[in-house]
Amino acid sequence: MATASPFIRSLRNWFAGGARQLQLRYAEDVATRSPPPANLPEGISHKLSDNYYLTRDGRRLMTPPEVIYGQRKLIAEGESAEEAAPPKAKRPPIPGDGLSYEWKEMPPLQ
Repeated sequence: MATASPFIRSLRNWFAGGARQLQLRYAEDVATRSPPPANLPEGISHKLSDNYYLTRDGRRLMTPPEVIYGQRKLIAEGESAEEAAPPKAKRPPIPGDGLSYEWKEMPPLQ
């Protein structure tokens, strides 16, 4: 690792506003090559047998949604289908509906 003289180092630190941090990695700044092993809680994947991929695959566990409440209304006895039907929703007003404009012939240009 190359170093500068003490005078140049202090001058550089004064202009930079603090101590210089090198961007390169040196041996004293790098983590060790043998970190401690992870301490993970055991789960379904830690079993030695009966550990097939299809039992761990979350995509296979997905099913279509269950219908809890249907949109169909049952018709009571003595009631016709028209009476049991929900009222039709009114459509929203159309802007400019009801306004009209009559085009008049323009006089010829001279």
